[in-house]
Amino acid sequence: MIIFYIRSGVNQNDASTYSIKKLYFEQAEEQPNAQPNAQAEEQANEYIITKLNLLFNYIYEEGSGKEIGLKQKDKEPLITLLKRLEMYCSTSEIYKLMPEERVLDEKIMFWALKEIYLSPHRVYLNNLKRDKFTLKYYKTKKYIMEKPEYRLEEVISYFIVCLHEEMEKEKWR
Repeated sequence: MIIFYIRSGVNQNDASTYSIKKLYFEQAEEQPNAQPNAQAEEQANEYIITKLNLLFNYIYEEGSGKEIGLKQKDKEPLITLLKRLEMYCSTSEIYKLMPEERVLDEKIMFWALKEIYLSPHRVYLNNLKRDKFTLKYYKTKKYIMEKPEYRLEEVISYFIVCLHEEMEKEKWR
């Protein structure tokens, strides 16, 4: 129960009135329903997966990069970067043979490269090596997935931050 005291009037000394408003709140159940939270999680993951699929289609299937912040001129440099990191295949058919989890890992790595490509850290991409790149990803994945009820967005964000830090650290060596 919350009680508010309100004082009103033209001049607070003259003609002042007081009113008390009582607000009652029903007490929430001790164990909240987990279904709304699960639905929100699922929708957030679906949104992220949609973004990952848009990037995949942009690279392999002549999709538009407009929805993910890419222009047509960005496609060739991204493909060149993926080739250099031995992550690009000439056809997307190979992904149909991979397990779903592995395809998702590849898409997340593509997304991280896209984000770095669009950031000021782009200058460090030439020094990025496949071994360090994949090692950072799998360490990130292990660290985040140890937490109960992790979100896909957490994996992506943490991976990008780790890459930024690693590339800046490498710059000074």
